[in-house]
Amino acid sequence: MSDLSLLAPRSRRPASRPFFSSPTPSDASSSLPPSRRSDVQGTVHQLVRASPPGRLDESTIWKLTLQSALGLHHIHRLKILHRDIKSENIFLDARGDAKIGDLGVAKVMSHEGSLARTLVGTPYYLSPELCENKPYDHKSDVWSLGCVIYEMLTGTHPFHGDNQGALFMKILRGKYPPVNERAYGEDIRALLDRCLANDVRTRLDARGILRGKAARERAAALGLDLPEEVAPPAKIGARGVAEKGKPICAVAVSACGVRSISHWSPYDRVREVNADP
Repeated sequence: MSDLSLLAPRSRRPASRPFFSSPTPSDASSSLPPSRRSDVQGTVHQLVRASPPGRLDESTIWKLTLQSALGLHHIHRLKILHRDIKSENIFLDARGDAKIGDLGVAKVMSHEGSLARTLVGTPYYLSPELCENKPYDHKSDVWSLGCVIYEMLTGTHPFHGDNQGALFMKILRGKYPPVNERAYGEDIRALLDRCLANDVRTRLDARGILRGKAARERAAALGLDLPEEVAPPAKIGARGVAEKGKPICAVAVSACGVRSISHWSPYDRVREVNADP
């Protein structure tokens, strides 16, 4: 990205400030200005690994999911696809708030509704349309976020394979082990299923995540103000004035380069040589 200022969140309150992030979680703060290094306290990946599988608090999962969806909603409105959403790229600040980082393989779309064609991303988090080398849009990022949600709920990935081909077949089948319904409520499990819908037409977009009734209720309980364009119809107050919320957004940006992989690993990015048209 030549103009990182395009990604600065347009917010009326400094609830979640952008920062420049490193693509390597283990030394994420090393590339930050000294004044911002204290902002990076870890990643969602590190949080999941530090917790027993299936024991991460549901309120924490909702908070990180909604903040990540807010970040995606923001960059998607700017016609930007992240294309490498994964738990290692969702950073946590000192307050435990989520910030999307590492836009090193992000793509600016020419107009709303346009499709990208280059294969990029991390295999565990690739959408079905990417696995089939089909054109894709912003809903591919939502699939990847769904994989992160599953990871937070279970401590593992929804799809596994001994090699890239086997992994792609599992993703295309769209079948993954169910989440423990005794540990987590129906609302978060239903949201997961809609993010991991193989049919792009029925898959949620970031706006759809935030407009859900359960998401709005959780946002209110967590004190997260949703942007006006995704909030429910404004309520009319006692004086006949519509009550408006204050939009916030969680986005971190990076000018990282892209590397090719010589040995397959589901944690590495993959990228086709062909450029986007």
